[in-house]
Amino acid sequence: SENKSESTDDSVINISMWQEVFSGFSRLFQKALTSGDYVDLFGIDEIGRKEMRYSAVLAWMLDKSSDHGQGRIFFDAFLQYLDKKYPATERLCFTDSYTVRTEAPVDIKNRIDILIEDRTAVLIIEVKVDAHEHGNQLSSYAAWIERQAVKRGALVYLTRQGLRGSSEAALPVTWSDLSGCFVRVLKKLRKANASFSSSVSGKIVQQYCNRIADL
Repeated sequence: SENKSESTDDSVINISMWQEVFSGFSRLFQKALTSGDYVDLFGIDEIGRKEMRYSAVLAWMLDKSSDHGQGRIFFDAFLQYLDKKYPATERLCFTDSYTVRTEAPVDIKNRIDILIEDRTAVLIIEVKVDAHEHGNQLSSYAAWIERQAVKRGALVYLTRQGLRGSSEAALPVTWSDLSGCFVRVLKKLRKANASFSSSVSGKIVQQYCNRIADL
């Protein structure tokens, strides 16, 4: 009799093969998990979309005295980003004596999310995630900067969409752009200071960049 070749149906799922694949993946995932290198620090803290938490981490990164140990590298990168994005504005130059404060009061009603200043310059960063500007917040901050007679100043409005506020002086910046700015710093640090990437501080910065890129 004529031999009939067995036909195969490509649409039939090979259950045994997929069980082996998923079993191997499970073993690899468990090995990675037990290494302790894959913790989501911001997941533990349940940072969610809480503006004050994002402000606190950003202020920590921008402060040269912070225990991340990288001096003013993140701050200088941010200043360079602003200078490139808004070349028509007055360039800010800060001495090493600059200070970074969060929730800094300017009057009875308003507190500045992040205030950076020294004897020559002042920078205000207003942080928003989901909320919008309250009243004429930014106009109030711009007026406050104008009253700092001997200082050059800038006002940054940090939002998901790059919104414009009540003051024309406010410089719109998106969280995604901020993430890109800091990711470039991390790439430089991998070459200049490779140990930082694997340090606790390095992981915090990397996870923060990942988080704000997708706000």
